[in-house]
Amino acid sequence: MSHITDDYYRKLLLLEDFPAQNDPNSSFCENHIIDRGINLVFFGLSITFSTIQIAIATISSVGVILTGSLYKPANNVANKYFRMSAWNLVPITYCFLLRTINPSALFPRYCHIGIISRIFFKSLFFAHKDYRDSDNLFKRHFVSRGIALTAIPVTLITSVADLAIGLTAATASIITVGHFVSINTVAVDGLASAIRITGLFGAIVSVVNPWAYQ
Repeated sequence: MSHITDDYYRKLLLLEDFPAQNDPNSSFCENHIIDRGINLVFFGLSITFSTIQIAIATISSVGVILTGSLYKPANNVANKYFRMSAWNLVPITYCFLLRTINPSALFPRYCHIGIISRIFFKSLFFAHKDYRDSDNLFKRHFVSRGIALTAIPVTLITSVADLAIGLTAATASIITVGHFVSINTVAVDGLASAIRITGLFGAIVSVVNPWAYQ
């Protein structure tokens, strides 16, 4: 299980980089052409950056496999870049796409990582941590691995459900041109569950070595 929780990601997930645009004091060109052009450029950059991050994560994951997850720097790099790539590739590209359509579309100050999945993730994360750090040999070596193993299908199923919700909301927000912040919020929260799916890597690693992430 990854040691990175929602609180750790709160700063990363701040959407203050997407302030309300369409300044009434700006010209039509600035509000409707330049703003859309900038968002379109960043839409492309977010895809490019995520591709690079996936490559870094993939290379690092090879190191994790070769070392049996005993080399923590490789574990942390792989986990970090898998999550960053998911964040840039899914919710961030959606934000820039919607802002390309409507530069004044509003987003929440920060988002949750998933809707359904975050409930299960927190429970499993703390349970795994408690048993991993237990003084009892059976709990430390067997129960902690069992929880990490359970987290794999649970994370997959709930994250896919969240993505379906996010994609539905994202489609609705595009159709409504981003005018409803409530729909935009559900879209971002649901799409952010892509980070949970990349957490499958951390769960698999924790089955092998429960102390890989501390």
